[in-house]
Amino acid sequence: MNLTVTILASAATAALVTGVFALLVQKLERNARRKEAIFMQSVELAKANRDFVHAVAKDMGAGARIHDYVVYAEMYYWLLTELHDKGRLPANWRTDIKTKFGEL
Repeated sequence: MNLTVTILASAATAALVTGVFALLVQKLERNARRKEAIFMQSVELAKANRDFVHAVAKDMGAGARIHDYVVYAEMYYWLLTELHDKGRLPANWRTDIKTKFGEL
């Protein structure tokens, strides 16, 4: 009888520990997927922004200050992360962009 109880207790403990680890791994994977999705979207927005600025400057026959993709991607990553985490853009985000990223 004691052997059966020991085996069942060991099996229950193993199942509990396995379940806890599975939950932890799922949470880490969800966070990684969220960050990857936000990063991919910020890169796409950066490309679209740069192409848009280039097209407008070309159509108007004027020069434009075009930054590297990484500057725009960083800006969009920051904005999208804030929007996802807090449900809104940061207060004074327009002035923060000018101080963090200069004139874009």
